[in-house]
Amino acid sequence: MDFLPHPVSGVEALDIPFVADTPFVFGTDFWDFPKLHGFGDQWASLPAPRLASLAQSWLYFAAISEFLGRPIDYRDFQVGPTVSAKPLLPLLNGWLASLGLASPLHDPRDARAKDEQLRSLLYEHYRFLDAVIQLAADFDAVSQSHVKPIPTIILSVKVLCVTLRGVLWHLAHGDVDEALRPWPSPAARLRREIVPAQDLRGRQSLSPSGQLMLDVLRLRGWCPFWARKVLTSYNYALAYYFTRLFRTYPRGPSHRRCSEKECVAGNADIFSYVPRHTSRGCLCQPKAAPMDQIRAIIEDGGVPLIRLHSSAKTRLRIQVVRMTARTRFVVVSHVWSDGIGNAHTTALPECQLRRLHAHLSELKPLRRVGDQDTDLNILSSLDTSFQPAAARRPKYLWIDALCMPPVGASAFLRLRAINKLPAIYQAADRILVLDRTLEHTSVVESDSLEQFARFAVSPWLGRCWTFQEAALASACEVQCADGTFNAFSPQPKQKLASDTATTKKRRIAWIEALTRPADWLRHRWFPKSRPESNQTLLQTSSAMGVDISALIVTSLTRSLREEFRSAFSNGVKPSKTAFGDGTLATDFCTVFVQVWNELAKRTTTVPGDMHLIMANLLGFNTEPLMRIPKSADRMSCILRSMDGIPVSLLFNMDGPRHKPTANHRDRWLPLYPSRQSLSFGSTYTNLRVIGDDLHLPNNTVSRRKVAVFVCTGEVDPFSSCTFTLQDEFTGVQYAITVHRKEGETDEFATPDMGPYCIAIQMDPELGVKPPGHIDGLTAAPRTFAGALFRVRRVVTNVRKLYYHNLESDYDTSFELVEAEGYGSPKDLEAISKQTTNYIDGSLASAFAEHPRGILRTVYDCPLTISSPVPPRDPLASPAKGGGPILTAQPLPETWQVVIEREPASFPSPLPTRPSFVEAVTPVSAYLAVTALDGLVASGSVGLAIAICATMFDRLATLAKAALLAKLGLHSLFLMQMFLFPGVEIRLVWDAMHLALVGVLRVLPWFFGRRANEDYDEAPQGEEQQQLRETRSPRERVRDRKRDGGEMAGGTGEGLLLGDVEGQA
Repeated sequence: MDFLPHPVSGVEALDIPFVADTPFVFGTDFWDFPKLHGFGDQWASLPAPRLASLAQSWLYFAAISEFLGRPIDYRDFQVGPTVSAKPLLPLLNGWLASLGLASPLHDPRDARAKDEQLRSLLYEHYRFLDAVIQLAADFDAVSQSHVKPIPTIILSVKVLCVTLRGVLWHLAHGDVDEALRPWPSPAARLRREIVPAQDLRGRQSLSPSGQLMLDVLRLRGWCPFWARKVLTSYNYALAYYFTRLFRTYPRGPSHRRCSEKECVAGNADIFSYVPRHTSRGCLCQPKAAPMDQIRAIIEDGGVPLIRLHSSAKTRLRIQVVRMTARTRFVVVSHVWSDGIGNAHTTALPECQLRRLHAHLSELKPLRRVGDQDTDLNILSSLDTSFQPAAARRPKYLWIDALCMPPVGASAFLRLRAINKLPAIYQAADRILVLDRTLEHTSVVESDSLEQFARFAVSPWLGRCWTFQEAALASACEVQCADGTFNAFSPQPKQKLASDTATTKKRRIAWIEALTRPADWLRHRWFPKSRPESNQTLLQTSSAMGVDISALIVTSLTRSLREEFRSAFSNGVKPSKTAFGDGTLATDFCTVFVQVWNELAKRTTTVPGDMHLIMANLLGFNTEPLMRIPKSADRMSCILRSMDGIPVSLLFNMDGPRHKPTANHRDRWLPLYPSRQSLSFGSTYTNLRVIGDDLHLPNNTVSRRKVAVFVCTGEVDPFSSCTFTLQDEFTGVQYAITVHRKEGETDEFATPDMGPYCIAIQMDPELGVKPPGHIDGLTAAPRTFAGALFRVRRVVTNVRKLYYHNLESDYDTSFELVEAEGYGSPKDLEAISKQTTNYIDGSLASAFAEHPRGILRTVYDCPLTISSPVPPRDPLASPAKGGGPILTAQPLPETWQVVIEREPASFPSPLPTRPSFVEAVTPVSAYLAVTALDGLVASGSVGLAIAICATMFDRLATLAKAALLAKLGLHSLFLMQMFLFPGVEIRLVWDAMHLALVGVLRVLPWFFGRRANEDYDEAPQGEEQQQLRETRSPRERVRDRKRDGGEMAGGTGEGLLLGDVEGQA
């Protein structure tokens, strides 16, 4: 496995023992290798040494030969007693060269034909590697798979196949720039990846090869939580790469109390928290931001920002300014355990402030490509029309230690400040990640794979508050020892082959602009559309290069990038408010599941903060939520603000619930996101909210996801923790395990609460193996998560409400609601008595007597349900249950289950959170100035156009030149705005206009003075003087006016000066 790139700060690769003794004869059937070489059909029963030899000879060396399409000598890979994969790299380079990826054809038709052939070849090899990985999984399942060296050999096979599989996928979908590619959802990404361990509920198990990597990580000092996360989030190649990273933890946080479910090393004690200095022995004094200015800005509805002034000769000074719509600033995102926070005052040590000033000074302007920065947010993107087009380095920063009111401040200030956090993160130019574990990583010496690998396991990525910052930000940069890197768009360190072509194209463009400006403008205004789908595999592969080492780094980095993208955005953005007009917003429920699952993987010092983070990410206003003291009421308020609730929330076994042993109707309510992930649903499977009730769907789609059984026989008199449920129609038995809170008396553990109604989540399966099960001997029964409900009332007076827009084969998909009333009190009394008889007796009679109805239930507790493997499996083991056997039948298609809830004791639903425009108060003033500027500019241009259209011929030459110059300058300004939107040269255009006005003021004075001197020196003819004296006084005045107008026209004054002043 030494063919993978070696980290700069890493450890040596694992030693793979060389045990192969059977060469592969190229040209024979690969799948018949055991038969052809004497291993037989029953290779699973071979002794461990013989099985290890078969695995390496067949799945490693024979697979390499079959993949390359040429014979190889497996002895070339032997280095002493171990295997070295370095000879594989030149063989793979030769295989890539034989494909002709580096020599694209010039004829488009030939290129497309060859492109299709290459894609089919790549997909064929891709499927072959998938089959080899499945064979390796079969080796992992045999009884002797844990015996050395089988786990190490199987691990080498999986790492090799997964790496090549990623390279093929990258070649087949090769894009140098992925800005326009939709980001995969977490479920879609994990379906494509092959991970060592599944993140299952309950007790989890690892394959022997996965357990080997877990043991290596633990021996090298990894936190149990991060070691488990690596194996459940990344494929085999990346997980093995993580084992080679030299993991160091900074002083301070300890991982001794961490577990596989939670990392608590980043939790900080707010009451005893003290900011740290940048180095030991530093005695600098803390510098505080003026609290009175911060208080005044927050009370006025604004957002305070910080600007640090520092030099070698002067002391550091803190300036507090107010954020406006055009202010560029950076949000400093950090973990409090690193010592950059302050819970008691708005102050930090001077050394920390100088460190922040140095990092801010080294930042470079962002270069945004397309929409890759605005599409990152989980919620709708920020309207950046107020932001300046120029790419400038931000001068201001926002950090919670200086800009947030401390804990001792008034609650009003903290409510206002916390409620504006989403607007701050969205309006920021970027967030700058500061993590002490990344300060020793060099951007210059390391490649993008090592940078992203260390960032993926940094403490910053495991906190809930930092997740919110990254999810709402448009760009994220990570600070390292000697620079930063973009956390959302990694750039491989290797130069692509297209760099030379790009430089050549730019040089040709400049030559064309100078020699043929008309053609250059036509190419700029009307570029040829080149969609991504028309780009052939030959073009993209030629641009990327065909070096296998570079392709391995790029493909592995791409997998890490997709994990970040799927974490911070699932591609679904709600386009309407959270609480609609009675219709279920499916995208909003999807975002809820996305946020829940990501928060479930992270920790926070105060668990109650998760409600605020969840509300911010869901688009709610957190100010009313912060006024609710109890965690259960906060979570209930968030759920009541939604039109629908994911049905998987009912099958929450691991997380804490609201008073799980008391007698109330909200026993299902989670207190905050737990370590258990929710599954994505749809409109037809999510719980429907009507008033205080939750309607469990019972349609064609939902029945494939959730099966509902109703106990029709006698109620369990013992309320056992384990019992067997038997379907009276099919005879299938299910082993039921009831999960009640241990150590306390459960008030629902009595048959008086009502008959059982059991919901089983069929998809996804739970995947828990029963106690005593041994892999390889028998097939494990299927396990599911379930929920136990108690029937309180049977309602038969219902009406049908069609709300699904399904296809014709979904005729039975409808919703039942209770009728308006029963007519009279006697009818109500009769119905109540009749439903009581149904509950005391058998519910089967109610199903038989009434075509449709509603079962009003209350939630009891979660369940674990085991069912036997399908009968066609010869290794199937029956589901072993205990306790009494209860008969049940599936819920009829025309009946529905309603889950009752406690009435709300708080105002709901939550309003939407303030937008960016509402958070920044001076926006109106900025808009007024911008509108006035545009009005003056448009008015002057309009006046010039009007003069040219009406009296242009009557103007003097200099006046005409002034108007044409003004219109020319304005046209050039418009061209610059459309052709070069990222260049801000408004001051240059203003200077040119002022220069034009100055020239037009000087020229008329100069020419006018010369004209007056010539006029005074010119002799007057006697005949003309006599003619003027004979005219009447009125004619004399008219002659003087005419002479004065000619003089003004000749000197450029009159109309010209008035026009110039109007333009100015």
